[in-house]
Amino acid sequence: MRKRWTPRETQMLEQFLMDLPTDCVHQQYNAWASQNNMPLRTRKALMYRSRAYGMTANRACGEWVRTSYITSLLNISDEVLLGRFKRYKVPSYRDSRNWIYFRRSDLVKAAQAHPAIFRGAKPDDLFLLLENRELAAQVASFRLPKGNDPRPVRLIETGRVYKSMNEAAASVYVTHRAIAYAIKAGTPAAGYHWAFA
Repeated sequence: MRKRWTPRETQMLEQFLMDLPTDCVHQQYNAWASQNNMPLRTRKALMYRSRAYGMTANRACGEWVRTSYITSLLNISDEVLLGRFKRYKVPSYRDSRNWIYFRRSDLVKAAQAHPAIFRGAKPDDLFLLLENRELAAQVASFRLPKGNDPRPVRLIETGRVYKSMNEAAASVYVTHRAIAYAIKAGTPAAGYHWAFA
């Protein structure tokens, strides 16, 4: 026998859709329903009700956000975002459709501990994601040290030290990438062996 939906049930379904990954809605809804002496609902019933009332899993608000929302705010690819989050061990949840979700509280912790994760983002976009204006401004002002700061390079055969890879490369008429590869692989560049000084 079908049980009619009450306005309270519809309101809770909408709240769960906003706050939880879609795979968790059924379980959480039925846990709430059993505590409040409401009828339990099937996944199909929850899906039909949400569609009938135009409810969607809005990833822009609530405790959980989807990868696509974060990448659209930061203007980076999914691969870059997931690489950063994996590097800094930001916990995630993957649902049956292979969508990846993150808790806002985990994102706030990550931003406090490792602001480099969100490098290049605008303060307003970070505020939408972190929901903390002060933290968003602090993270947005974070600047990474230059990755290409000059590092001394030594020509092994002569012992001469150059101030940078570019200087060494110019002295033997090759690119700095050739010097970098020679150092990394231990092979010669322009007939010489190289190492960081």
